[in-house]
Amino acid sequence: MSDSLGPVTFDLERRSPLYDGNVPGPRGDYSEELARRIDQEIRGLLDSQHARVTRVLSERIDLLREGAARLLTREVMSGEELTALVGSAEGKAAGPEKDDA
Repeated sequence: MSDSLGPVTFDLERRSPLYDGNVPGPRGDYSEELARRIDQEIRGLLDSQHARVTRVLSERIDLLREGAARLLTREVMSGEELTALVGSAEGKAAGPEKDDA
């Protein structure tokens, strides 16, 4: 689903214009132009999510490094330990702003 293509699905492979339908073959019956639009939409989704992940990791680089350092020494981190690590980092980031009352 996308804003430009709408809530639709497309077959994985496009059908050749020479396909006669009597023999098993690739499925999908859409034009080169639509295939191009699908490719552009996917590229846009990938690019925007790559930018988002890069931004989040850059904003939390200290947390990422601390987690990596812990894993290098212990190799394993429980879910509770990870939650505590992330929670402590978020608490530091929020800091005094919590006292708005």
